[in-house]
Amino acid sequence: MDQKYNARKTEKKWYAHWLSRGYFQADNKSEEKSFTMIMPPPNVTGELHLGHVLQHTITDILIRAKRMQGYDTLWLPGTDHAGIQMQGTMEKKLEKEEGKTRAEIGDQAFLKYIWKWARIYEKSILKQSQALGESADWSRKTFTLDPGPARAVSEEFVRLYNEGLIYKGPYIVHYCTRCLTAITDLELEYKEREGELYYIEYPLLEEGSVNNESGIIVATTRPETMLGDTAVAVNPDDQRYKNLVGKKALLPLTNREIPIIADPSVDIKFGTGAVKVTPGHDLGDYAIGERHKLEILTVIDRNGKMVNVPKEYQDLTTKQAREIIIKNLKELGVLENTEKIIHNLAVCERCRTVVEPQISVQWFVKMKDLARPAIAAIREEKVKFLPERYKKQALDWLENIHDWCISRQLVWGHQMPVYYCDCSDKPIISAIKPESCPLCESKKITQEKDVLDTWFSSGLWPFSALGWPENTLDLKKYYPSDVMVTAPEILYLWICRMIMLGLKFRQKIPFKTVFIHGTLRDEEGQKMSKSRGNGVNPLEMIDKYGADGVRFALAQSSYPGRDIKMSKQAMEDKIRASRNFTTKIYNASKLIIEKTKPTPDEKMEAKNIADRWIIYRLNYTTSKITEYLETYQIAKAASRFYKFFWNELCDWYLEIAKEKIYSEDAEKQKQASLILRQILRDTLKLLHPFMPFLSEEIYHNLGKKDLVISPWPKVNNIDFSPQDKQEFKLIQEIVTAKRMGKKMEAESLSEEGQRIVKYLGS
Repeated sequence: MDQKYNARKTEKKWYAHWLSRGYFQADNKSEEKSFTMIMPPPNVTGELHLGHVLQHTITDILIRAKRMQGYDTLWLPGTDHAGIQMQGTMEKKLEKEEGKTRAEIGDQAFLKYIWKWARIYEKSILKQSQALGESADWSRKTFTLDPGPARAVSEEFVRLYNEGLIYKGPYIVHYCTRCLTAITDLELEYKEREGELYYIEYPLLEEGSVNNESGIIVATTRPETMLGDTAVAVNPDDQRYKNLVGKKALLPLTNREIPIIADPSVDIKFGTGAVKVTPGHDLGDYAIGERHKLEILTVIDRNGKMVNVPKEYQDLTTKQAREIIIKNLKELGVLENTEKIIHNLAVCERCRTVVEPQISVQWFVKMKDLARPAIAAIREEKVKFLPERYKKQALDWLENIHDWCISRQLVWGHQMPVYYCDCSDKPIISAIKPESCPLCESKKITQEKDVLDTWFSSGLWPFSALGWPENTLDLKKYYPSDVMVTAPEILYLWICRMIMLGLKFRQKIPFKTVFIHGTLRDEEGQKMSKSRGNGVNPLEMIDKYGADGVRFALAQSSYPGRDIKMSKQAMEDKIRASRNFTTKIYNASKLIIEKTKPTPDEKMEAKNIADRWIIYRLNYTTSKITEYLETYQIAKAASRFYKFFWNELCDWYLEIAKEKIYSEDAEKQKQASLILRQILRDTLKLLHPFMPFLSEEIYHNLGKKDLVISPWPKVNNIDFSPQDKQEFKLIQEIVTAKRMGKKMEAESLSEEGQRIVKYLGS
């Protein structure tokens, strides 16, 4: 063995070897029981971040262990086109690097530009994944815009439409004025910002005349939307306004009459208890408007500018309009008060622009019918959640689900299988582009310009990536998958939707278990990210400390659902410590291999208490690591291995065995070789899922072949009695005391125990 372990050289050598032998490829004709995991497809927007590396490390640990346990394993990889995020990233890149906008080069040229970079990023992600040692079946790698998944998406749309579950119509949606598209609740982030709460008096009307002596004061954070007010609402239980319900108020600045209504959604404690109702620009107000059949007015357009308003405010941004409106309200004497507040503003998660609720004609999926089977499956635990608290979160969301807006005003994404002809307002819905209109046979048909929400395709991933709608061998054998390892932030966006769509189109759950790992956060609790500058670059860490060091550090920190909170420096320190552990493993293994002689793989025969103890501890470690991996307790499995190798094998047994290793007695050397080499063999098997490269390198130096497909270690039955445990514990206590310069008698030990104490304590 080399004097020092060279991680970079070793990693390249063994990964190329594994790929060349096809060890990661599943065999859909195999009679072995299958174990399947679907990779949450990374977005093709750049490099993998540390969150991906955590997720992929957990998955690879599980899949490597199952491969060694004799399963026909499939870890199905892929990448996601990331609709709105990818388009936004590419628009910024185009403007920064070429000084051009999407509008200037045209949509078709822009699409070519995105495709070019998508392929570049996809190759980069593949390279990064392989550098980590991921044992995914790359022969089955799929991209969400590939022909197979694209066909599946069209099939999904057509079937849902034909069942009356997809419709097009006006509805209030969150609209991003930067990305110029509708987005869903789940694509929002809420940012705390300082703002102002404005108290505005709306004069009351009595018998058609304005009562200048009294009015109703409303509180709002958005005075610019008052131009679209169509009511003032109060809570029906609010005694202050009981006599005003049913009367009318005059809307300042427009002198439009609006009703005062009672609605239970109004918070009595907010502001004055009276609120302005703008159904066209607030989701809560829209619901009030639906209940009370209020008029809906649009006063802000998709670019965030004022429309359908008095000339003074027309075409102003909302910020500009607010300033003038506040000034005019003061002049009218109806701005009663202003107070500073901290409130949550909804922003687009992609570009951080404050969103504008808009009435917009969009495509929607009716979700109630799709949600019911999913709710039943989760309640009956056909799908299990780890940690279990996410089960309740999933059920809460599904039980209160709203229709899903699936259309996006983008150019990058799956085009809808929707076509139009001038002869009819009714759309033509077809998975295959029709050559002519089925009504008038005209060939002048156009396709819907909107594309589909990214999650509309991702929701099919567990079966579309296996070939659906074709009934492929892969689909028959590998659906449903066994475990989905994922992050908490996509529980609703993706996990719940996969369950709904899997039950809808395959009549089966898409996976049996959902393992939700924690989020990587800095010492302040902020999510680690490249943009915040608080994250650790995984590729730099792999280059600096080796892939196995990075993997083991993350494995040691991975508890189900528990966030990993530490500073950037602390994270690197943890990775460095894991790298040091790889050095310890290499050096100890080198000593065993070089100082002992090759032996046949015969049953280990323990001839003394030390031999029995180390076999007993290996048995315990094997059973515990196996149990922990079965129950997805990755950190506990890594911790158990660390304790066994460092604290038990190296600190105690190897030190005891050195007496025999360096003995001139051939029989003692043979016994030491037999035990140490077989202990090392099984130890490397337990290590392999966590540190695949290092373990493979040492395994070959031990004279073995391809650890990646070797059988998982079995527990060796050995009698280690309570008396033995007590004696060995006493041996450890006496030796420890002697090393600390303390006196402790050894007369109560057996002759063998006394000999060990004498050897180690000298």
